[in-house]
Amino acid sequence: MKYLIAFVPDGGKFSLFSPDFLEFDSCGDDFHDAMHMASDCLRICVEEYRREGRALPEPCGEETARKRVTSALAEVGFVPEGEITYRHVPVPTE
Repeated sequence: MKYLIAFVPDGGKFSLFSPDFLEFDSCGDDFHDAMHMASDCLRICVEEYRREGRALPEPCGEETARKRVTSALAEVGFVPEGEITYRHVPVPTE
């Protein structure tokens, strides 16, 4: 299973958002670091859901992801400093 993660340009770095996990909160110094951080943050979210006995959310599609991320950014008044990139990040296996 893979989840879309939004890589949002932010001051030369990247803020990371998940349209499927509200708890997901991470960033990276560059795109390579952001990919690593996205995977690590997703692992932590999945571990926490499993620990709590919660079902993992069904991954949304790209159109839904774009709407959710755009809405979440607008709610807090965050303006990306460039184009938001979406990447599928696999759920880490046990």
